[in-house]
Amino acid sequence: MIPTPDSPAEAPSAAEALRASEARYRTLFELGPMAVYCCDASGVIQEYNHRAAELWGCQPALGDTDQKFCGSLKLLRPDGTCMPHDQSPIADVLHGLLPSVCDAEVIIQRPDGTQVTVIVNIRPQKNASGEITGVINCFYDISEHKQTFAALQLANTAMESAGNAIFITDHGGIIQYINPAFTALTGYPSSEALGQKASLVRSDTHGQAFYQDLWQTVLAGHVWSGQITNRHKNGDLYVSDQTIAPVKDSKGDIIHFVSIQEDITARKHAEEAQHRAEVLAASNQKLELEILHRKTVENALRNSQATSDELLENSRQMQQQLRQLSRQALQAQEDERKRISRELHDVIAQTLTGINVRLALLQKENCTSMQELREKIAQTQQLVAKSVDTVHRFARDLRPAMLDDLGLIPALESYLKDFTQQTGLEVNLKTDAGVEELGSPGRTVLYRVAQEALTNVVRHARATRVDISIQKHDGIHSMVITDNGQGFAGDDASLPKSSSRLGLLGMRERVEIIGGTFCVASVPGQHTTVLVEIPADSNAPMKNPPALHAPHHHPAG
Repeated sequence: MIPTPDSPAEAPSAAEALRASEARYRTLFELGPMAVYCCDASGVIQEYNHRAAELWGCQPALGDTDQKFCGSLKLLRPDGTCMPHDQSPIADVLHGLLPSVCDAEVIIQRPDGTQVTVIVNIRPQKNASGEITGVINCFYDISEHKQTFAALQLANTAMESAGNAIFITDHGGIIQYINPAFTALTGYPSSEALGQKASLVRSDTHGQAFYQDLWQTVLAGHVWSGQITNRHKNGDLYVSDQTIAPVKDSKGDIIHFVSIQEDITARKHAEEAQHRAEVLAASNQKLELEILHRKTVENALRNSQATSDELLENSRQMQQQLRQLSRQALQAQEDERKRISRELHDVIAQTLTGINVRLALLQKENCTSMQELREKIAQTQQLVAKSVDTVHRFARDLRPAMLDDLGLIPALESYLKDFTQQTGLEVNLKTDAGVEELGSPGRTVLYRVAQEALTNVVRHARATRVDISIQKHDGIHSMVITDNGQGFAGDDASLPKSSSRLGLLGMRERVEIIGGTFCVASVPGQHTTVLVEIPADSNAPMKNPPALHAPHHHPAG
């Protein structure tokens, strides 16, 4: 027997099935990802799930009207304008203006001010008579999708308007996207590039190893960057700074490669031109330096020739001066011999003859008295004394013994006294006792230079006064001789060129032999100054120097 629907045995099973179905519905209603709420024909909220409360940002009380509840919320159109409640999709369905609402986009502004964009689907509930007894409103959040879509649109806009060439390939290197800059750089439009291998623009500039290294880098999940030379559709080569980066899915698997190319062909050409210009400039600079070096060598050769000619001329002049000095020395030696001979003949010989005559007379004559004899002996002694004085004068002219025995200052004082008596010139001597520290060569040089300078004053200067100063300062012994005579044209540099000034040249030679310096300054019509400087260490000091004279001013004569 088949039980009928109304049989008692069947009733419990149907009730249980209904409860089970309701439980499943309740579970789906509460745990489903979609927000759902139900209203009756008056818009009173009968039921809603947890997801709906999350999207609303609040929990309305059951029994509230949809209009009352929506007062705490704001409904906005996709363009952001406010949507009145009587114009909402629910109102349209309840009032029969719309049979249903499918995938309508609405913005919900929550009580806290935050907004969420949702897709709304509304279905009416009808009774057996076809009257609307309520609605079921299902909606889900698309805010994240909207943001993602906006980001994708922004990224697409950026790639489309980017100045750098961008193309995207799949894992196998097949081109799936290019931007306009790629077409501008390579000459390939989308119709010719999409579906092709990325090697479409490869050139033969790089070897196979280069590309193997590139692919090994990106397949390992790393970013490759570098300069690469590719080929345009028309065959021209171009150079770009290229970056290739892998794109991974949520599992970490590489699904795409994004390549960005910056055309640097013009920059490379400019760099190459700059490099060539620098190489050319370096070559020019090297050539200029070589020219300068050769000019320097040429000038050095000219200067060397000029210096050689000057040295040769100086050598000739010095040779001529040496001959003149030799002739002067020989002439001076001969003149001195004549003078000494004449003096010996005219003075010493006559004096000795007179002594001899007087001695002979004394031998023959008979003196009448002792007084007469004494007078004749006295006259003879005067002749002997005169001879002795003459011999002393000869010795002093040749080499004054006082210079060796007493020092430079006493020797000069003695010489100046006789010089003043003989010439009538006023000679003032100012000395420093420190000059006696000079050795014999230094003292002799100062003495002879003073002698020769005074002789020149008498011969040429027409002076009435001579000042001589001998001082020691900072280890230098200096002697300055100044007259008030008429002077002469020229200076110290002209001395070697004048044969009439060999006396000055001789003084210079004496001074420079012992390491000193000699110079003379003169102006026509004015005084002449002779300066001699001798270093203190140019010669050894006297072994037994005499008692030093204190600095004094001595008017000779």
